[in-house]
Amino acid sequence: GMIATQAGVNLESFEYRPETDTYWTQYDQGTTPPSLAVIASLSEALDTPPDELEPLHETVDGDALDELLRTRETADGDISVTFTVAGHSITVHSFGVVLITPSGRDETVELPE
Repeated sequence: GMIATQAGVNLESFEYRPETDTYWTQYDQGTTPPSLAVIASLSEALDTPPDELEPLHETVDGDALDELLRTRETADGDISVTFTVAGHSITVHSFGVVLITPSGRDETVELPE
């Protein structure tokens, strides 16, 4: 069943995978824009209400993110976007998955300054 989040967004699944220290979210692209899935996922991962999160738009343009990932219908393969919010590396895949990794704890991820 669907998981209702603090952001009021329904996610298909949300789980923490300790072996990779990653929060793994699946969402329905037909009903949920990627930017909303990111906010809902981050809210769950940090256990913080969305209105107390660092605003997403200060880091990434939600409309641009949605538009980029919407092109998946015409593009071959996966499109993914990675950015950092609140010290977490977030990757959104065009097939409806959000990955959140606490970047401070994952030394293998090289993030540009």
